[in-house]
Amino acid sequence: MTDIERTLQTGVQSLEDELAVDDFGTKSRNLSKMIRAGLPVPNGWALSWEFAQQVTKGHRGAIERLLRIGDAAPGLLAVRSSAIGEDGEGASFAGQHLTILGVSGAHALVSAVVRVERSGETEAARTYRQSSGVSEEPKVAVTIQKLLDPEVAGVMFTVNPLNGDDERLAEAAWGLGDAVVSSRVSPDSYRIARGGVLLSSTPGVKRLSLHPKAGGGIEEREIHSNCAAELSLSGGDFAALDDLATRCETVFGYGQDIEWAKAEGCFWLLQSRPITSMSAVR
Repeated sequence: MTDIERTLQTGVQSLEDELAVDDFGTKSRNLSKMIRAGLPVPNGWALSWEFAQQVTKGHRGAIERLLRIGDAAPGLLAVRSSAIGEDGEGASFAGQHLTILGVSGAHALVSAVVRVERSGETEAARTYRQSSGVSEEPKVAVTIQKLLDPEVAGVMFTVNPLNGDDERLAEAAWGLGDAVVSSRVSPDSYRIARGGVLLSSTPGVKRLSLHPKAGGGIEEREIHSNCAAELSLSGGDFAALDDLATRCETVFGYGQDIEWAKAEGCFWLLQSRPITSMSAVR
């Protein structure tokens, strides 16, 4: 069996499978660990960096396999980078590689994978690699997941990274969490005690929200002024977020940086990685 034949055979795996980090990257590996630990994670597929490279190079067999995934996928997809060395304890690469949301159809999936794989070659990504002491050439594996349509979404530190206090820090906004991650809104912020009791909350200004479009892509919606400063979380949401934080720390250890979404009344995990600044407060 040639190397390319081996790549075509083993380079596409379900996120439910046990994944090798050197082939599929930390993001896909962590999602796999969460799913196998029973955490609520949208399922999908992991592409190895070698398989993603073959798609970019136009290898017929790799493209045909990806087309079959696109034909079988239910609804819209999120296509994210899972580069080798990304989301580790020393460097998160957050925002350095491309994420494409609302991918619809097999051919759009192929195009999205090519764009994500190539994003490791951008000047910004290379500069970040150098500043983080990562000398190897970029190897961008890819994560493909079902795209949720959240009522509210955001990020959370399971420990306060500023002072090491044992409390959760969460940010939230209406719609897809990309509005928070990309700083397109000023999100609500919350301090939550371990155990789920709300310690404090500060409303943000959320004048827009992002949502999947039925035919593919993402649409921006204007939020009426009376809702723009309304808190997006309440009641049992804080206990639910605390539970997610506890379960993530059970799998990965103390001090996690989490992306989450609330869709159809349930909380979902989209990512968990170490807090890169925690060494300063330990």
